[in-house]
Amino acid sequence: ARTALESLERDVLDMAAGQNENLTLTVTNRNESYVYVSRMLEVHFKKKFIIIDEASIDSENTKPLSKGEKFEVFFQFKGFRYLFDSIVLEHIKYNFNNRPIYALKIQLPTHLRDGERREYFRVGLSMKPPVHVKFNIFKKGEDTPIMSAVVAKQPEIYDGIITDISGGGF
Repeated sequence: ARTALESLERDVLDMAAGQNENLTLTVTNRNESYVYVSRMLEVHFKKKFIIIDEASIDSENTKPLSKGEKFEVFFQFKGFRYLFDSIVLEHIKYNFNNRPIYALKIQLPTHLRDGERREYFRVGLSMKPPVHVKFNIFKKGEDTPIMSAVVAKQPEIYDGIITDISGGGF
C-alpha cells in the first residue's frame, strides 16, 4: 500500500482546491448510504489534511458528519473523475473570502482512485498523427449504404478521428 501521493495526484488536489471543486461525500453504514455535498477549499500536504466546506446533507434523515466519521470522496477535475477515502479530523471555522464559515478538516488521502462510475472506461490515444477513419453507414437491414444527397449514385462517406478507446470499443 502506498503511503504518499504521487506528484500528479498532488497537482490534481492542489489545483482542485484552488478552484474550489465540488465534492460528493458518501458515508456507508450498515448497508445504508448517506450522501453529502461540499467543496474543496485548501490542501495541506505537509500536515496531511484537506479543508472542505461543511458538508450539506441530502435529506432530513441524514445526520451531520461527526469527528472520526469515515467516508468516500468523489470529485471531477478537468474531465477526469477521482475517488478517495477519508475521515473527519475536526470541525473548524475557516476564513473564506474574508468571512468565517464552518468547515471540516479531513485526512489527506495516500492515493487517488479512478472515479469512473460507468460500466466502461476510456483510454486516450497519444498517436501522432491521430487515426482517421472513413466509413459508410447502413440502415438496419439494408444492403447498401446511405447515399449522398449531393452526388448521385455515390454512397455518403463519413470521416472520423479516433480520440479514445473505451472498454466497450472505439
